[in-house]
Amino acid sequence: MSLYSAFLARENALAFIADSPERPVGYVTATIHKRPGDALMRPRSFVFVEHIAVAPTMARTGVGTALVESIRVAGKEAGCTSLLTDVWDFNKRALAFFEAAGLVHMRHWLEQPL
Repeated sequence: MSLYSAFLARENALAFIADSPERPVGYVTATIHKRPGDALMRPRSFVFVEHIAVAPTMARTGVGTALVESIRVAGKEAGCTSLLTDVWDFNKRALAFFEAAGLVHMRHWLEQPL
């Protein structure tokens, strides 16, 4: 089974492909998460963008925004109350894209090599 087939076989997986008349021009994958509350955390239900990619020739044309919107809609339909993702700190273009899409910083991960 391929990597993508295995991902899509998961019960909580979402995937959308953006097509042009000639070929696919982008895709997004995400997962639905429903976490019960406990003594340390409140209950949460969210959709997490795992990966998004747009053909370089289609950058800044609205394809990425449309893909994120498709995840928002699917997440709402699944009962999610928020959309999350993570972005590497060096990836300033991705950070700017998600900020423009309305996502805000919620936590920082810190690392120290050992």
